[in-house]
Amino acid sequence: MKTRMQMWLARVALSLVAIAAWGTGATAQSLSGVYGGKECDFKLTFRPKDVVYIQFLAGGSVMQELPGQYKVDGDRVAVTAPSWGAVFTRKGDTLVAPYLGGKTVCTKLADVRRAPPVAGPCDQFSPAYNRGNICFDTRPMLNVTTPPVRVHVGNEVVRESVVVSEAKGGSGWRPDQSQGTTTLLWPANASVMPSPALLLLKVSPHGETVEAKAMFPSNVSTFTDAAVDMAKQLLWRVALKDGKAAEAWVLWEFRAVARASGFITVNVSGGPSLVYIDNEMMDAVPVIDYKVWAGPHRIMVDLNRSRGGRRLDETVQVDSGATVVKSYGAVAEEEASGFITVNVSEGPSVVYIDNQQMDTVPVIHYKVTAGTHRIHVLIRGRTVNETVQVESGATVVKSYGGFAQGAPAQVPPAQVPPAQVPPAQVPPAQVPPAQPQREAAPSSSDISSALLTAKGIVDGASYDTVRARQLRLSGDTANLAVLRAAYANRLDSARTYLAMALASPDTALRINAAAILVRGGAKLGQANIWDHAYPWLDQTLQVVVPRTPSDTTGPRQQIRIQASFWYGLSSVLTLNDQYRAMVNSRSCTEAKTASERIARTKEALMLGMRVHPPTVNQMLQNLGKFEAQMPRVKETFGCDNF
Repeated sequence: MKTRMQMWLARVALSLVAIAAWGTGATAQSLSGVYGGKECDFKLTFRPKDVVYIQFLAGGSVMQELPGQYKVDGDRVAVTAPSWGAVFTRKGDTLVAPYLGGKTVCTKLADVRRAPPVAGPCDQFSPAYNRGNICFDTRPMLNVTTPPVRVHVGNEVVRESVVVSEAKGGSGWRPDQSQGTTTLLWPANASVMPSPALLLLKVSPHGETVEAKAMFPSNVSTFTDAAVDMAKQLLWRVALKDGKAAEAWVLWEFRAVARASGFITVNVSGGPSLVYIDNEMMDAVPVIDYKVWAGPHRIMVDLNRSRGGRRLDETVQVDSGATVVKSYGAVAEEEASGFITVNVSEGPSVVYIDNQQMDTVPVIHYKVTAGTHRIHVLIRGRTVNETVQVESGATVVKSYGGFAQGAPAQVPPAQVPPAQVPPAQVPPAQVPPAQPQREAAPSSSDISSALLTAKGIVDGASYDTVRARQLRLSGDTANLAVLRAAYANRLDSARTYLAMALASPDTALRINAAAILVRGGAKLGQANIWDHAYPWLDQTLQVVVPRTPSDTTGPRQQIRIQASFWYGLSSVLTLNDQYRAMVNSRSCTEAKTASERIARTKEALMLGMRVHPPTVNQMLQNLGKFEAQMPRVKETFGCDNF
């Protein structure tokens, strides 16, 4: 849960600590040494030239490290880092700063380099490691839902899926000495097929591989290097010791599996564009000889991004040793083409052409190749599907909605004058009572189709964790925000489809929709996009709210537990914005809303405790600091509504 804590610490610090401009450089002083201690939420290492290294701590563990700068003005020390800042008051060898309504006290530490710590029995791997469960009671398990990773194989980068199987042993080790096996695809035409490699992996209490080294390398060094690169990207269910997350060493096999490969080249003309192959954004356009495994692959191109543009989507077949060359934009548009215009006359709507969501409605002169095209429209909870034929140079215009479907215009009921003739004087057969026109409810096939589409969007959305990590470490917050927004918008498009199932009286359809909702919210949380994750998970809990006190088993309860865990995290990690707005407004109404959210979040965390107790305990501690302030807020604001 490293990155979740990073975001929370940064947001809370920014909201509660104001950094002022301090004087001139004439009075600047310097600090040296390391400040920390039990009452300090940080570990601050001050270096020459106003440089400081900040470690954020939680439960004694380092959650994040940031390089920063500091400035001293008298007894005040301003510490800043990318997206974070704090102001400390210096009292002798102690630095004190306000923190969550209280204070954090950081004391100068002794020089620990004089007495290096002695490694304990769990710090290093040995034949006696974890004997008698001294290091952990439950060993770490590889997370089989880990998304595909990008692995360096020699001078190339290939996309590998994480496939887990039983260990088989190899040259130098028995099957029972390895916890499991992950396959790594290898070119079928390679001159030498690599032998298996056994790696020693160090899994952190946060479920990440923090160290990987070869215990028994493969006979092909390139394969060993690729296995190490892949291992460092694996995610785990953490080891547990006395119910708490623990660090653990794991022996893990990597085996080569032969598979044919080919290449994809993509040329794009006509302005700035983005190219995705199998949901992976390419680093540069054009894409030249991008290596892929033989088989079907999906190419998506966002054309003319500077002018709004449009998206092209195509699946290509790559044969062994072959190169597929595709051209898009002005080059590709020289073939016969036409246009589609779509008008929608009622309510909020979403239009898809050939499974691509249009940016705006109505759709005006959307250019397509001559031939058949599929139009899919979502209008106020119902769907309309139609296939149209576009001739070369022609424009197909389609209109949808109440008036566009050929129905006569209806006067709204509130505008119909009351009948002037008493009902008794008019035979019922001559003047039938007016019936308001009702839209046909979506059919079960429409809803099932919408659920499949939503599931495809959620399951197919892939977040570039490698690039996100690079941007985060380099402090490039602008491009990181763009990367996160693109991923969040892709997932958010699925909620339009889920709305149909959530409005259905069919319990099974609603449960299926809730399962997709919690999956989408969890993926957003794993990408640290908590502000988008919160509404997904909030809606999930509303769908599976207990119907009776005994509603504590079955699929609803399983979804409820997972949703409660992720909702609790998303609520705590975004609560500070609402809390700060409430404090600034001094509104009792907003204070009551914040208090209710804190109570609901606490209830959700308690239910989600079984998913990962250490994380929930940490979140409960953070939430408790907000909860402790509410009586003071109530008294200060003079509220009597909660």
